[in-house]
Amino acid sequence: MENLKKFYKNKRVLITGHTGFKGTWLASCLIKFEANVMGFSKTDERTNDYKKICYYKKIKNVYGDILNYNYLKKKNYQFQPSNNLSFGSPVTCFSIL
Repeated sequence: MENLKKFYKNKRVLITGHTGFKGTWLASCLIKFEANVMGFSKTDERTNDYKKICYYKKIKNVYGDILNYNYLKKKNYQFQPSNNLSFGSPVTCFSIL
């Protein structure tokens, strides 16, 4: 665990789907590892579960449609995550689905 904390400390991490089941737990872990987290998700009723489980006030929460390329690119550019693959080419990063 200490190695993970060292790796993620102060890193900027973008999580898509951060209000879903997996995203909520991933965000919680990254916050414990002292990462700077931005979550990008659709607005839906599951955010209540997300707020119960996660340290949501420590996360930059952004809501929108991931298929809206211009909006996603703008938010990605503003946040500048440490993962250069998503920052440099978000379409390539998401097209693997």
